[in-house]
Amino acid sequence: MASNCMRFYKVQADNDCYDIAQQAEAALDDFYDWNPAVGNDCSGLEKNVFVCIGVSGYATTITSGTPVPVTPTPTQAGMVTGCLRLYDVQKDQDCADIASEAGVAQT
Repeated sequence: MASNCMRFYKVQADNDCYDIAQQAEAALDDFYDWNPAVGNDCSGLEKNVFVCIGVSGYATTITSGTPVPVTPTPTQAGMVTGCLRLYDVQKDQDCADIASEAGVAQT
């Protein structure tokens, strides 16, 4: 799995690589790069195993299935539990930059 993976998905019985990548709004080739164990033909995809659906700097969203947050460390103190989308803060970024990039309102 990609060492900079930030979003994970637990594979369900009826999933295939194309569907997972499409739901995560990721290119299939990127999905294969992030998950070399699944192979370039998806033959290594296993039910109930986590796969990477997003890496640092690659915005993804998954709209069906069961996204399962696996929170990398370290985290900001006071972070909400069950967060499904994380961001690796880069040098010289502030809250307004991150909110704008994520498409969320800054409160």
